[in-house]
Amino acid sequence: MKKMIKAMLFSITALFATASLPVHAVFIALSPSIQVSGTGQVVTVDLIAGDLGDPIDTTIGVFDVDVSFDNTVLSFVSFDYSDALGSLITNDFFDLTADAYTDDTMSGLNAAGNTINLNLFSFLFSSDLEFLQSTVTTLASLTFNVIDLEMGEFTDLDLTVLLLGDGQGNDFTGVNARGARVTTQVSAPSSGIIFLMVMIAAAPFVRQMKR
Repeated sequence: MKKMIKAMLFSITALFATASLPVHAVFIALSPSIQVSGTGQVVTVDLIAGDLGDPIDTTIGVFDVDVSFDNTVLSFVSFDYSDALGSLITNDFFDLTADAYTDDTMSGLNAAGNTINLNLFSFLFSSDLEFLQSTVTTLASLTFNVIDLEMGEFTDLDLTVLLLGDGQGNDFTGVNARGARVTTQVSAPSSGIIFLMVMIAAAPFVRQMKR
């Protein structure tokens, strides 16, 4: 009898432990992953977190990331945090950005002018964060001026995750981090892809002719 009770308790414990773990890998990325622009234009990229569950079962409670870029191509203008971790007005989060890099003109920008740090820690509970976040959540938006990007060229924005945690203070492991690219043109599809697209489009007409 005791063995049965122990087995039942172990099974219940294992069940709850498994249920508390996310069954998906959280990713954090710059979006859009590719956008077309050129010299003299302005580009905006969003820092997003995704695969938080549908309905959401995982929240973002803290993040600390570096966004690196070629400052001979892009000139950093500004960044804004979303309300995903709370409101600045009600002091729902602690902004640690200024503690990372600070030059004379922009808090969070490193001395070389090619890396911006984004770092927030929320004071809200997971239950509160669930109302502010969704399956894919925007954490911040960054704006750049394109100062030198000629036809046929591209430049990459790299994303480095220093810390990413949930609303309960647990660090995520195995986070998939994705950067972004700004280019003057979108690559044309290969001849093989074009042929496949033509074949798919023609398939209904071929079937109709056979009838």
